[in-house]
Amino acid sequence: MGEKKFSTFLFPEPSPIYGFARLLDIAAGLDAYNVSANGAIADTIAMYCDWSAVGEDMKQAILQELKKAA
Repeated sequence: MGEKKFSTFLFPEPSPIYGFARLLDIAAGLDAYNVSANGAIADTIAMYCDWSAVGEDMKQAILQELKKAA
């Protein structure tokens, strides 16, 4: 199967070091989100990313079922 796609536009992907640092971050100073010029642009990009991930999942499911049927 191909690479999994996830809809992670609105937040950065954490690293193991970042995850450990979050344990010690009581004041939530490490919270960071990706920004856009305005909410409409952010929503449009996030919806595109979400539906791209759904489409990739559907494609993989269809291919898996076609392999079973063959």
